[in-house]
Amino acid sequence: MTLADPYSTDPIPREAAVLGVLGLVPFGLAAAGVVLWPAGSPAELAAAKALLGYGAAILSFLGGVRWGNALRIADAHAREHEFALAVLPALAGWFALLVPFFWATSLFTAAFAIQGLWDVGAAHRGELPAWYGRLRKRLTIVVTGIFAVVAGYAAVTL
Repeated sequence: MTLADPYSTDPIPREAAVLGVLGLVPFGLAAAGVVLWPAGSPAELAAAKALLGYGAAILSFLGGVRWGNALRIADAHAREHEFALAVLPALAGWFALLVPFFWATSLFTAAFAIQGLWDVGAAHRGELPAWYGRLRKRLTIVVTGIFAVVAGYAAVTL
């Protein structure tokens, strides 16, 4: 596998930056719905479902990025290890859909933080482009912040 330059200052591709920011919109809208709609109302419950469902989908997407990256690994043992790790985000997202809301939002907070650290670390090691690490760091801060706020809200209101 050819390593990327971890010290590259190449800018984040415009398309990736725009789509990454647009990908934050459903998180923000759903979280706002959870916090602003009356607790237990149909609208609040729909927002909660939307937040958790979208979180699971995005964790699966991020695991898919890592799976795709593993395809480039020449060493069979290292590739198998990366494949195994790449399914963990999807499993975490699926499990979060099965537990009470507070625990789900707490699990998503942790899962997105861990995934972000893994991706940023991979970029620093040259396994992923440096720009991807910078993008993931920014998006991870926002997403984990959203889930942490909603988890805190759920802890005191639900």
